[in-house]
Amino acid sequence: MTTGLLTRPGIGDIELARIVDELTRRGFLTGIAGSAALLGLTACGSKGTVSTAPAPTPIRRVSTIHGDVELPASATRIVATDFPEVCTLLDLGIVPVGRTSYVPDFAAYTATLKDVPSIDEAQSGELLVEKIAALNPDLVVGDDWADPAKQRVPYDKLSKIAPTALFAWEQAAGNWPALATQTADAVNKTAELAVLKAKYAARASSIKTSDADLFARTRWDIIDC
Repeated sequence: MTTGLLTRPGIGDIELARIVDELTRRGFLTGIAGSAALLGLTACGSKGTVSTAPAPTPIRRVSTIHGDVELPASATRIVATDFPEVCTLLDLGIVPVGRTSYVPDFAAYTATLKDVPSIDEAQSGELLVEKIAALNPDLVVGDDWADPAKQRVPYDKLSKIAPTALFAWEQAAGNWPALATQTADAVNKTAELAVLKAKYAARASSIKTSDADLFARTRWDIIDC
């Protein structure tokens, strides 16, 4: 630029100095403006990155028959692969998105589960992995034999669909209190189950007192068929 100006006729030293000074000043101001804009964009970008970064999903470690597994702390779409877990979820106020065909025929359970799809063959009880996957669960809970030789639940397939917690099954769900406790732990509702247990114990104690005469003269047994 200055080379061209020097060769132009009629421009004296003073005028040349003024033009060069003007061009230099403009360049300096433009550079400042560009730097400020760049810094502003960088700052906005940094702020945006921090504010939009997804928060880590809380997880919990729960002991199962397949070892410790990591489960979401607040699952919303839960599939229950056996009736003890279905019952526990309902007692805790949670309606599963998928459940087994067989559930004890209690009026409250039956009404609530009316529109919840089953995820097994009604006759054989075989789990239908495709139906479970189609429900897009974020947690699967259930039970199975602790003995690997007797296990019937396809854990490897289920655990690829969603975090899966299977607890030890005993004949005829004879360990249902333990299954209830473990299911509540799996869905992060241990405190809520404790409240239900306390109400149950208080009600049982009340009946024992109010109907003491009846219990004293009555003998009974439970037959499961």
